[in-house]
Amino acid sequence: MSYVWCSLVNLLLLVLSVSAENSQRITNGYAAAEGQFPYVVGLQIDNKDASSWWCGGSIIGHMWILTAAHCMERASGVTVYYGTTQRAQSETVVYIDERDIIIHSDFETTNILINDLALIRTPWISFTQLIQNISLPMPKDRNQTYAGQWAKAVGWGQLSDAITLLPDQLQWQEMPIIEQWQCELYYGQVADGVICVDTSSHRSPCWGDSGGPLVINGGTKLIGVSSFVPTMGCEIGKPAGYVRLTEYLEWIAKNTGIY
Repeated sequence: MSYVWCSLVNLLLLVLSVSAENSQRITNGYAAAEGQFPYVVGLQIDNKDASSWWCGGSIIGHMWILTAAHCMERASGVTVYYGTTQRAQSETVVYIDERDIIIHSDFETTNILINDLALIRTPWISFTQLIQNISLPMPKDRNQTYAGQWAKAVGWGQLSDAITLLPDQLQWQEMPIIEQWQCELYYGQVADGVICVDTSSHRSPCWGDSGGPLVINGGTKLIGVSSFVPTMGCEIGKPAGYVRLTEYLEWIAKNTGIY
């Protein structure tokens, strides 16, 4: 069965705007309060063909952001918006050249996205009440599936399949994590580096949420990076896929020194 990346690739950012009245929900999610998710950044990505698109990312260190590889694979540069719930509006904005973007060397786009991770090296960013890092899983969590637990997804993705423009307001939602075999019922074989969430309640990440975080409830531990949703739509109730970070702790540490 087919899938689609969550980003709105090749859609100009200038077109991506909806009024505040329409931004209170994203596929039955909620508008984020200021400071609620201080580790989330907005990424305006410039493509090499002069188009641009939007993704999310997570601060994992003073000089590092974690996002999805498919967001960055054609990037010539990226503008990072820190500490804001308003898309493309922030007092702390940094432009990063493609030379400081690290895409997983084994990233593949055939069938399900594989190794869909990228790192962005930034200048040193001081942490404030609105700008904070988020913790990665511990090495002892490597065999943790998180199945049956609930997690929060955060991003500026589409509010619904019917509303194709991105909201100005950051959104969040809660979804249960499912077993690998449940995901494979729809997608076929799924790599160990993928973690899936149930969206049968019509709460789901959507196009524009790519690269954003999946955070386990009851804490601030980053366990996933938004990767794909079904091609048929975000609200059809089929699983959505995230990169399972417990499979990539060594890769992250090797490139960033963050454990």
